[in-house]
Amino acid sequence: MDTHLLRQVQPKGGSGKLGPFDFPMSVGTLPRPVLLGVVGVVLVVAAAGAWARQSVKFTSDSPAKLRLEYVMDASSSPPRAHWAAMSLAGALPPALSQAAQFDESRAVGPYPWPSWRPSFLAKAKPLRIAPPMLEVLQTAAGGKVRARLSSPRGALDAGLVIPTERLRAARVNGKPIRTMATKSALAALRSGAMSHLLCHTTGREGVEVELELIGDTPVDVFIWDSTDGLPEGGAALVQARGAEHVTFQQGDSTVVYTRRTLHPERGR
Repeated sequence: MDTHLLRQVQPKGGSGKLGPFDFPMSVGTLPRPVLLGVVGVVLVVAAAGAWARQSVKFTSDSPAKLRLEYVMDASSSPPRAHWAAMSLAGALPPALSQAAQFDESRAVGPYPWPSWRPSFLAKAKPLRIAPPMLEVLQTAAGGKVRARLSSPRGALDAGLVIPTERLRAARVNGKPIRTMATKSALAALRSGAMSHLLCHTTGREGVEVELELIGDTPVDVFIWDSTDGLPEGGAALVQARGAEHVTFQQGDSTVVYTRRTLHPERGR
């Protein structure tokens, strides 16, 4: 089964070489009155949803969805980390909010790249976790870069985040990756013009990635990996989440990321 995906998040439109959105027009091509109308509807629906969530009482039989993540920036010196709590019910349970001193004044993206998942953040202790690696094996004219993506800690889920405007094509283990466009206009508005190359079979041995970059100037990319569950200190947060809240989608996870600058060769 092909497990390599490229999620293209490109609200400004584009050439379509890596796949369009799953709706007829990209956000950038919509007439301004239509775009303002879409945003207005989204805000009204969000406000109505927030009111409805506040009026609903969640129980262990009918729990709210609340996902926890430990996120560490291994490229900063010293490394930095935070807990991220994404709650579809809005406010966090008081016990959880106090357990890690989450800042509930505003929800923000949990990663340095744009994200459709705003979360409440709290400082966390940086741990000794080996970060993912992107070893450049070869560069060639025309912006071609061949590299090995691997996870020293054995994470199967890993990937790259690269500006969409700089990526012409990509292959993993010699095979062109298939594209998965965002299905949500709201997600597109929140995510920015970034392409996410996802691999679900990375592990310690890693996979070979071939990128064809646009332009010959250096380009900064993020490398990340993710494992199920929370690390040291996470058990207390799971307990504080309570029976009235449960995780969702891929579940609670530990995400480690780092940065890398790629230097494509000039010419063709």
